Amino acid sequence: ESHSLDVFVKPRISIRQQQADEKSALQEHWQLLPAGVQTLIKRWFLPENRWLVITEDAGGGKTVLTWYLAAALARLSPAFFIVRYESHFPEDLRTDLQQRIASAPSVDSLLQTDHCTPQQILDDLLLQRRVVVIYDALDQDNSLAAAQRILYLRRDSADQKLRTGLRLIVTSRPYAVNQNHTAVFALDDWLHCRLELFDDDQQKAYERQVAKAARAAGFSGRGVVSEQYRQLIPNREAVAELLAYPIVQSLLRKLVLDNLAAVDHPTDRKIRQIRNTGDLYWQVGHRSEERRVGK
Repeated sequence: ESHSLDVFVKPRISIRQQQADEKSALQEHWQLLPAGVQTLIKRWFLPENRWLVITEDAGGGKTVLTWYLAAALARLSPAFFIVRYESHFPEDLRTDLQQRIASAPSVDSLLQTDHCTPQQILDDLLLQRRVVVIYDALDQDNSLAAAQRILYLRRDSADQKLRTGLRLIVTSRPYAVNQNHTAVFALDDWLHCRLELFDDDQQKAYERQVAKAARAAGFSGRGVVSEQYRQLIPNREAVAELLAYPIVQSLLRKLVLDNLAAVDHPTDRKIRQIRNTGDLYWQVGHRSEERRVGK
């Protein structure tokens, strides 16, 4: 989405700790990471051989986090070759990666060499562990078939360079990971992370970011935006449990900016208001469907 990184609040990320007495997905020990994304990348993702799976319910911010991770990895030196798949994991990952390299000649600049074939470029990048594949929304794919392809790639593939050199990031709703926990997402092979829902400080920070977006769009500052929030949601306590979801904050951002525009053009737009959880659930459902069609 166009505003995914335009309005952004630093996430709170927890990592699942491996315990000697942990027998199943039902026995979980989580630790909140300080400094979020940077700690995740530098302390866990880059030094480890394990792949990374990020879980949270729908609307929890997984997709935005993957774009943020990609941006953070892209700023590192030496550079990474980063490829993103959404809701579909290719049956032949190597062929797909080589085709992407062939269609993007600038990729060979990552190796500072000339006249390499796509296979040679990919092999060299894999040898240096500089290939990152982001697979967003396992749960929206045929999750069982995709999980089996990932398991084969991790454990059984004859392509040793791909098996040992790839860095893979997967996002999913928790149920799809839990269904495949023992067979596919074992802690020996995977780092398990989850996004924590927005606390009060994050919600306030998001509102400040919306105020900046409003100013950039030609509207007035934070006071006007705060007033629009109050008019949009007259009773915050009635919908408090939903305000922790990033997708809800994204929706409110859109409605606030729409309402600001409606003030300037009252004949063209209608001022909207959310009075209860039913109203907000309907708006979120409508917004989710728009996002799904757009994707």
